[in-house]
Amino acid sequence: MYKRNAQGWSKHFDFMLVDILSLQVAFIVAVLIRHHKWAYEFQLYRKLGILFLLIDVLVIVLHNSLHDVMRMEE
Repeated sequence: MYKRNAQGWSKHFDFMLVDILSLQVAFIVAVLIRHHKWAYEFQLYRKLGILFLLIDVLVIVLHNSLHDVMRMEE
């Protein structure tokens, strides 16, 4: 009957997902430009891609980076 509003970072999960995907795409394109190969073929770049993912999630959650992302400035 009543919807409970999401609290904290969970209400911005879609923005978090777009941020993570854009970071991974940029990483893959950078490796493609540099080596002309898929980024996750190399063990070093595979670990770096996972590290980027973890750091991005931690920064978003711990620093509350998406706070007021929905607010419109007039």
